[in-house]
Amino acid sequence: MTLARLESVVLVRGGRRLFDSIHAELHSGARIGLVGANGCGKSSPLRLWSGELEPDAGRVSRARGVTFGLLDQQPKATDTRRAREVMHTLPERLARIHARLASIEARLAEPRVYEDSERLARALTQQETALAEWMSHGGERHAARVRELLAVFGLSELDPDRRMHELSGGQRKLVTLVALAAGRPSILLLDEPDTHLDIEARSLLETFVRRYEGTVLVVSHDRYLLDACTTSIFELESGRLRIYPGNYSTYSTARSLERLHQERQRAVQDKEVARIQASIRRFEHWASLVANERHIKQARSRRRQLKRMQASEDWVGGTHRERAMQLRIAGKHGSRQALQLRSLSYGYDESSILSEVNLDVTHGERVGIVGPNGCGKSTLIRVIRGELAASSGVVRIGTGCQVGYFSQEQSELRSFEDHSPIDYLRQRASLRREEVVNRLLQLRLRYAQLDRPIRELSGGERSRLSLAQISLQEPNLLLMDEPTNHLDIASAEVLGSILERFEGSLVVASHDRYFLDQIVDRIEWLEQGRLISYPGGYTDALDHRTQENA
Repeated sequence: MTLARLESVVLVRGGRRLFDSIHAELHSGARIGLVGANGCGKSSPLRLWSGELEPDAGRVSRARGVTFGLLDQQPKATDTRRAREVMHTLPERLARIHARLASIEARLAEPRVYEDSERLARALTQQETALAEWMSHGGERHAARVRELLAVFGLSELDPDRRMHELSGGQRKLVTLVALAAGRPSILLLDEPDTHLDIEARSLLETFVRRYEGTVLVVSHDRYLLDACTTSIFELESGRLRIYPGNYSTYSTARSLERLHQERQRAVQDKEVARIQASIRRFEHWASLVANERHIKQARSRRRQLKRMQASEDWVGGTHRERAMQLRIAGKHGSRQALQLRSLSYGYDESSILSEVNLDVTHGERVGIVGPNGCGKSTLIRVIRGELAASSGVVRIGTGCQVGYFSQEQSELRSFEDHSPIDYLRQRASLRREEVVNRLLQLRLRYAQLDRPIRELSGGERSRLSLAQISLQEPNLLLMDEPTNHLDIASAEVLGSILERFEGSLVVASHDRYFLDQIVDRIEWLEQGRLISYPGGYTDALDHRTQENA
């Protein structure tokens, strides 16, 4: 059953045409993943469906009685409400009934009503009707559903009197999601619900999405989540929406095959274009030598043929596609022992974060550091780098190792906020302006951004600039803290391919399970200040832990 539909929708924002006559349907019980590059407008279809946005052309239709729950990408960090106020927020329909019941109850307390038998009878009848409506829409179960959902998301111990701005970004997201889901909307629209969540919380989110009784559409860069939950993928690119059946891996395979076919088709078309252009030049040359109307007409005819060919929907030679990020990180061979930690501790007494940590990383090894938020992953990376001083223990970097560092907070850029990307990179390496411009354009920064202040860049653009700076160092030991956090899926996949070809050693802290499975050959699980080692990627480590706890 179709619950909502976008029909020939056009959306223009700031003079830019975000959508060009897109069509899409949301069906009952569907699990849909919406993917696309940073800045392509993925949040806008959610707002069109929910009614927060109106299209500039086209139509949004919704089945009668369909309700929506929209989870914003960034719940307000300045929200001063208590958590209990947010999580117990009634959906609009229940809120209206609740307000009506409160109004009736207030009237029943008035002498002019309870002393007048006719007025009293009417008020009691209205109350009975409203109560029946409250029951039919699940009002009596709402508080219980909130408690159940808090347990589902591991928030049972959360202090409900804490104010929202005091909670972590992940907690704010989950409390808001609890409030939405408790109202049982027909369609849940989740805009990057996994942002700020650790691995355990992401796993709980996947279970919730799979089991939700209604329809769910989720915008996410978490390929593992999209694989685990979705039954179809909506791809938004260059203002158009395409629909693929299956989960993310199925979509990725289909898209790769399409691109291979397009490349082959482009090669055939390029040959045909060259042939037509050559014939145009030949006829124009003959016409210049001899004033022959037939040659002029033939040249004109070939130009029309070429124009019709390029205007065709099957034409791929000039198709606009998002450019893939291009980067190479190459380092010289260092010592066999790239990194060694012995009895490393950080913190003091009861506030200790790391406790007697031991770790060996040999040249060429890729090690993933995982664990819940706040367990000390970033701290461990910063201690290894020397940014934080260990309380005790030893950090040994191998002889000849050149360290490259990617900070989750992009801290290396903070002192250069007023500098342009070009100036920043030229201060890091003696390169000509043209070389720097070329590198930045290959990282999908726009030419207009290159001379503007770094503070104006988005999170994903800043991440790509940090990667450019790392590539200039030619490191052979990479320390990376959440490198895929701000990257869209295409850029995260390119980074994965780059690191697969990287010849040095890698220590990476990440919540991106798909990325970890692609890159690392060992997982170090940080738990209660200590590392527990598992061979293989994230999925292998999870299997080991499941068997241990069975």
